[in-house]
Amino acid sequence: MGTGHDKTRDLSITFTAPSGTSTTRFHHSLFTRISIVKLVCKDKLPLSDSTLTFEKEDPADTYNLILTSKCCCPDLCQTKPEPSSSSGHGLSIGSILLIVFFSLIFVYILCGILYLKFVRGASGVELIPNYSFWALLPSLIKEGVVFLIGKCRGQDTSSTQYEKI
Repeated sequence: MGTGHDKTRDLSITFTAPSGTSTTRFHHSLFTRISIVKLVCKDKLPLSDSTLTFEKEDPADTYNLILTSKCCCPDLCQTKPEPSSSSGHGLSIGSILLIVFFSLIFVYILCGILYLKFVRGASGVELIPNYSFWALLPSLIKEGVVFLIGKCRGQDTSSTQYEKI
């Protein structure tokens, strides 16, 4: 016999196993209802044919149910977790790709700064590799988003605002 108690919800569950069948009793202190589930082991029964049937209400507000399944048998319905690469046995492919991507970005910026500093003698903002591209990137992204939204709304985006005037 085993007992479980959840103090946050005041729910108690009692397990008993007399004469080959198991009984599970659910009781909640806020409600006066009790559910008693009798577990019947049918090891040859396919899992899809498992049944839960209402037996009787005796005494009042005590519901007796019968669960017939192979899962009521010891060790017949255990699920084994599937092996995964994220179970602490190394990095996933996504993690490896992110590490490679940010490593390449770091090398690009570092080599660019060193080249511009020592070969071309640049200083200040000129040390940023391809500075003109990075300075224009926000406006290029904005234009692309405006173009995309215009296409989605069905607007003609082939002419510029100046041509419309």
